[in-house]
Amino acid sequence: MTITPWDQVDGEAILTVPLVDLAKFARIAAARTTAAAATSGAEATDLRVQSTVSQDYYQLIAYAALVDSSQRALQVARVSLRIAEERYEAGAAALLDADRARAEVERNVQQLAAAELQVSLAARALQSATGVSPDLQGQMAFGDDLHEEPPLEQFQTPDDGIPSIATAIEHRVASEQTAAAERLSFVPSLEAALTEQTSNVKGFSGQEAFWQAVVGLTWSFDLTKVANVRAQAAAADAARAEEQRARLTARDDIHRAWMTVETDIARSRSARVEAEVSARASAIALEQYRDGTATQLDLLQAQRDAFNAEASRIQADADLLNSRAQLRIAAGESLLPGAAGRAP
Repeated sequence: MTITPWDQVDGEAILTVPLVDLAKFARIAAARTTAAAATSGAEATDLRVQSTVSQDYYQLIAYAALVDSSQRALQVARVSLRIAEERYEAGAAALLDADRARAEVERNVQQLAAAELQVSLAARALQSATGVSPDLQGQMAFGDDLHEEPPLEQFQTPDDGIPSIATAIEHRVASEQTAAAERLSFVPSLEAALTEQTSNVKGFSGQEAFWQAVVGLTWSFDLTKVANVRAQAAAADAARAEEQRARLTARDDIHRAWMTVETDIARSRSARVEAEVSARASAIALEQYRDGTATQLDLLQAQRDAFNAEASRIQADADLLNSRAQLRIAAGESLLPGAAGRAP
């Protein structure tokens, strides 16, 4: 028998398994809920990005349409200038009429330059939001058939169908689970430990390996646990308040978007009539000025009214299309084709 070996190698392996640890189980559930909240938060962020992109897109096509309208107004102003110059040369009009017509042309030039600047800025903003350079080639025609939206009740998606509310709910649940875990930390935990030891020397026992299994309860207490329970309870109260705020905000957004669509339909309908009437009045004023039955001031006022009415019509149509998109985003529906929207 070897009493004192020259070279002895010992090995030890310990496996500890928590059998019952209610606090840890609650923390695991809270971590899973937090992960689900992160997923809902990503969906809410995606909808916010879509909201921004939608607004930038429709504003861009509105500015592009305004450029076309400004170009047409400039052409009309140049026609009026040519008529005024011809009338001045024929002695049928004063030099003041020609100067006014020339000033109107320059005003339209400035107006066109301002519209082109807005197109450039809006295109840059859209490119920054999407990473895609807008294609501004060709005329960007757009319009709406002025159809009424379904009743507001159809857009009242359940709470779990709106990502912002779902995120707040999951954060609230995670906070409550964490608070429960802090309270359960006062409960003893049951653990099992298995220890195996090996050696290349048998010694007095005559064995090279032996194992030991232990099952025990562990309980600890300190004042920091009490403070942690109170802190997590306060955090859970804050999460419940945040959930209620998110719910009210989302419902208000849906109501606001639906009412905005209704208002924009009326605006667009009225703006179209105004633009049509103003354009007709401008054409009549031009013919009357050419025939000498209308003053130049009447012509200039009619042309400016026609341009302003057309600009209002363009903006009203763009706002209507954007408000329809914003309504669906507020209800939790994605605008991307093939995306899994939450709203029905």
